[in-house]
Amino acid sequence: IGLCSLLLVIQLLGQLLLIPQGTFFGQIMFLSSFAASWVYNLYLSAIDKEYIQEQLLLKVLNLDEQHMQTYILGTRTAAAVFACLMLQPHGTGFKPESIIHNFIPNDTPVWVTWRKKILKVMRRRTLAGLLTVRDEDVKGFNEDDKELLEKLLKDARIAYDLATKKQWLA
Repeated sequence: IGLCSLLLVIQLLGQLLLIPQGTFFGQIMFLSSFAASWVYNLYLSAIDKEYIQEQLLLKVLNLDEQHMQTYILGTRTAAAVFACLMLQPHGTGFKPESIIHNFIPNDTPVWVTWRKKILKVMRRRTLAGLLTVRDEDVKGFNEDDKELLEKLLKDARIAYDLATKKQWLA
């Protein structure tokens, strides 16, 4: 690509220097090639590349449109929990710790507590009161931290409820 770009620049400079010395027919040919290049670039920029990539991916993975759905979740934490639940296979070897940590790398005490509670839910595949705030969870937290933890756990419950509603979790 770099070599082609270099050759096109050399061609452009050569034509700019030689066209004024050429014939009228040569000048018309240069301008027409310039117009054709402009129209072709306009055509290429108008192509919906995301749609083409999506169709190729679906074809390669032997999937159809029903497998591709968009979900809008209110917060990043809900999206992280939902994505982790969706990626969770039923077999062994799944490491939700690394996925959750990559999605949300915060290491403050509130986030560490939240992450531990979320990982328990993912390992057990049941809520069973795990996404509630207990006194031992918030020991040493100020009121803002307690409120933040409650909001984060509420977001996780929303994501978990959506995943169970869509029957991805047993």
